[in-house]
Amino acid sequence: MANKPDRPVRILHVVGGMDRGGVESWLMHVLRHVDHNRFSMDFLVHTDRPCFYDDEIRALGSRIIPCLYPSRPWRYGHSFLRALSDYGPFDVVHSHVHHFSGYVLRLAASVGVPGRIAHSFSAPLAIDEPLWRHLYRLAMRRWIRRYATLGLGNSERSMQSLFGASWRDDARWQLSYCGIDLARFQDLGDVSVVRSQHSIPREAIVVGHLGRLAPVKNHQFLIRIAEEISKLHSNVWFLLVGEGPLRQQLQELARRRGLTRVIFTGAVTEVECYLRSMDLFVFPSLWEGLPQSMIEAQAAGLGCLCSDAVTREVAIVPGAVRFLPLAAGARAWADACLAMAGQPKIDPQYALERVSDSPFAIHKSVERLQLLYVEAAA
Repeated sequence: MANKPDRPVRILHVVGGMDRGGVESWLMHVLRHVDHNRFSMDFLVHTDRPCFYDDEIRALGSRIIPCLYPSRPWRYGHSFLRALSDYGPFDVVHSHVHHFSGYVLRLAASVGVPGRIAHSFSAPLAIDEPLWRHLYRLAMRRWIRRYATLGLGNSERSMQSLFGASWRDDARWQLSYCGIDLARFQDLGDVSVVRSQHSIPREAIVVGHLGRLAPVKNHQFLIRIAEEISKLHSNVWFLLVGEGPLRQQLQELARRRGLTRVIFTGAVTEVECYLRSMDLFVFPSLWEGLPQSMIEAQAAGLGCLCSDAVTREVAIVPGAVRFLPLAAGARAWADACLAMAGQPKIDPQYALERVSDSPFAIHKSVERLQLLYVEAAA
């Protein structure tokens, strides 16, 4: 099934669902910037509910292909192979579902898909797990080693998480940073509009966060930080941008703590305007691969305070990022927030230039990915 020169390279992305999130947002950056004359992309998702990006994906000429029941391997396998038959042929299957990529790529190999890519975006904490889960991970990693023609990761920790500590010894495993669209940060107009929309005083300090409202992002700790800051300063607001399963629980927690200046925005389209309306970006994640929102925050000229669970590779703009252990406690984080918010702001143009010169610019990311697709399809 080698790629023919008279048609585009056909790629099938496998992802849980195309809602707003780091992986999904990066895939949308890629879809918007890829050469559509040379590459065709479809999305196989593990859900039948509508997702945030579905309409835009279809408007850009790509298809959403539901494939359900990943927890039922036989049923999922039948649906997956039927999707390959009905919507294919595909030159590349690019899987973004971490360990489950082992099964996905095994299925793709069984019908002769030439390019099979496992992509790692996460570096979870080492925690005790049930025996069945440990055996599942071992099996999936073995299948990835056997069936992947290429393995990508967005950070060194992500590479190690999926491909092992000796990943550099196998030429198939390649570190590949995910780029962002920096054109959005060029001219934002009057960024005070965001503050007006949420009734935030112009002179207030705004401490912000951008991320899915899920356990890994550690929003409960963020609310404890907000509580400590509120004891120290009377005019600090907290802008939490994002949607997720914990939203109602977190809003109730903030209400019980009497935190009236914590704002949950939900999902927004112009995240760059929200970032520019902040004075400081805080990111206390429990674990990460390499969070895109940290790159976006630096592109917006923000100082960033993040947990030491985040890889140092994320620090692009000199002096913009400070790492702090979660064990330091909410009060130490509150003190650090106020200290950083009181420092002179980073020149946005300078910050944007530094990110533009880094591997995190979308055009660099897409150029490399296109080369990898051509090689994989051949």
